[in-house]
Amino acid sequence: MEARVIDTHSRSAAATGGWRADVRVAAVPIMVTVITAAGIALRVYGLTKGLWFDEAYSFFIARQSLWDVPRLLRLYDTHPPLYYALLHLWMALVGRGEAAMRVPSLVAGVLTIPLTFLFARRLAGDAVGVLAAAFVATSPYLIAASQEARMYAVLTVFALGIMPYISASI
Repeated sequence: MEARVIDTHSRSAAATGGWRADVRVAAVPIMVTVITAAGIALRVYGLTKGLWFDEAYSFFIARQSLWDVPRLLRLYDTHPPLYYALLHLWMALVGRGEAAMRVPSLVAGVLTIPLTFLFARRLAGDAVGVLAAAFVATSPYLIAASQEARMYAVLTVFALGIMPYISASI
């Protein structure tokens, strides 16, 4: 009997469309990078637009001592203290300017884009992941949340960070 060697690479390339499949696979990271860059531009534009009441409240709570934050939140707010502690530490590092206060939300909003891609790709494939990332990058609500000194963008990133583990256990 003669042993036959099967070239699995050429067989898989033929089954998936040859070099075209390789180009599609290589294009996905480029598309996600371009979408993320567009999301950054949309979030940075208009970052300094004046504080509104809730942001001023975040500023007030975050400049208190870390020991006082839980007590103040228990009396006057329903949000958990982690965001305020993060904002407190951030402002101690970089200052208390309007733009500086919004950077944690901006970073969280930008991280939401590739995390959404990864989550959607895991659920439904590359095409859905890219489409979901594009929706997140251009969503007016998520852009606004990324430009506010509030905890909403950080909460979104946190949820996307733990969601794959929850969906894997279901």
